[in-house]
Amino acid sequence: MPSLRIGVIYEEVQLCDIMGIDIIGSMGKDIISSMSSYGFSHLIDRAYDLEWLYISSTMAPAKTTPSIKIVPTHTYDTAPRDLDMIVVGGPLPSHRPEASLKFFREAVEKTKIIFSVCTGSMWLASSGILDGNKATTNRSFLPLAKQMHPEVEWLDQRWVVVDQADKGKAQLWIAGAADCGVEMIATYALENLDPVLAKLACSGIGFNPQNPQHGQFYSDAPAVKM
Repeated sequence: MPSLRIGVIYEEVQLCDIMGIDIIGSMGKDIISSMSSYGFSHLIDRAYDLEWLYISSTMAPAKTTPSIKIVPTHTYDTAPRDLDMIVVGGPLPSHRPEASLKFFREAVEKTKIIFSVCTGSMWLASSGILDGNKATTNRSFLPLAKQMHPEVEWLDQRWVVVDQADKGKAQLWIAGAADCGVEMIATYALENLDPVLAKLACSGIGFNPQNPQHGQFYSDAPAVKM
């Protein structure tokens, strides 16, 4: 049974930014086992042993929108850096705990995949780990991102993938708005995780990767001037 350790950075973020984790969660042994009596018992051996780490500034319950509080399992100081995946939601640009920036700088050297959604990329940029790389963010925040972090090459795309294997660093999957983030994580799962479980998880949320409205690139002009 394969295993994955996944860190979720959710403090002060919009809840829908981190909803893509449920796609991966639906591939876990607890979910698949609970569905075994409904015709899914043959998938139990394929299911993932998932360990979820909810990381925040302190061990006090931390809030996302809309006033939902999640109890952390770790702080930025105590969380392991060598995770399989980290998912970073998007807070306001004023939310930059120093310990979180240190965590990002250390984790990018040891973690395999870092996903960011919405303004989560601007949070990562504040740590310096996006310097010299391509990235994107929520379309409405692209002008501000370019102003605040000119050392990053900001693109008007639904998501951007940066492979840093040659540098021994985490692969970066960086999405725009929340819906882009969900689709990005779905795409990652379909391309890199168990294909049978990934298709089942995507079908469960009504995601069809063949829909022409989906994909890595926008099909329409931005609603705000870039």
